[in-house]
Amino acid sequence: MSKLLKYEFKKSKNVTLAILLITAIGEALFLAGSLAKSGSLLASGALILSFAATFGIFIMAVLSIDILHRELNTNQSYMLFLTPRNSYQILGSKILSSAISLSLMTVLFAVLATLDLLLIGIREVGMPALADGIRRALGDTYLYMPAGLIRTIATGAAISYGAWLFLIVTAYFADILQATVLRSKKGAGWISFLLFLVLAGAVVFLQNKLAPLAPPVAETAVRSCVFAAFIVLFFCLGGWIMERRLSV
Repeated sequence: MSKLLKYEFKKSKNVTLAILLITAIGEALFLAGSLAKSGSLLASGALILSFAATFGIFIMAVLSIDILHRELNTNQSYMLFLTPRNSYQILGSKILSSAISLSLMTVLFAVLATLDLLLIGIREVGMPALADGIRRALGDTYLYMPAGLIRTIATGAAISYGAWLFLIVTAYFADILQATVLRSKKGAGWISFLLFLVLAGAVVFLQNKLAPLAPPVAETAVRSCVFAAFIVLFFCLGGWIMERRLSV
């Protein structure tokens, strides 16, 4: 599996480096603007960072789907399935490598955003005044902030991450069907895209129906379990189809 992961990371290396380079340029402009008190540099850096964070993560997700699509629909598939690995390992490495890359990118942008906001706050009012302002804004909740904040972040991260991973696996599954069951059929690409939308919409609809039936404290767990169940289902079905229809 480690060799497969290394191979997957290598495929997206150039795009990842390009996104990191753009991020570094944006951060450099932001820091230069902050130190030089230049509004134009500060705004330019913030704009580039926002662009990199918003579109960079999206591009990485689309890239992973595009790589699988090309491998399943071109001669690359022969090299892919000639490796001494089964289809479940191949598909699993793609999902895992994409999840790792985007997770690290999300953490990177979150850390940069937090540090940059703190830097602006310290520059404008100073550290003591900033800390005091945060305490007064939070009021009586300040003492309980760490535990509550951690729970809030963990809940939001679990739902967001589960939703993203579900969409990726669903897209993979639709693409696998396009390359096997729908191969050579007219409009196969559009059919697989519509199938992706239908599957994603149906699962979200089911999730929204089941979650309110649970106690409020368990609603997040129910949503996460629905995503997890269909992630496993589509992964297993996709691997099964690949094993029987694409292995050489």
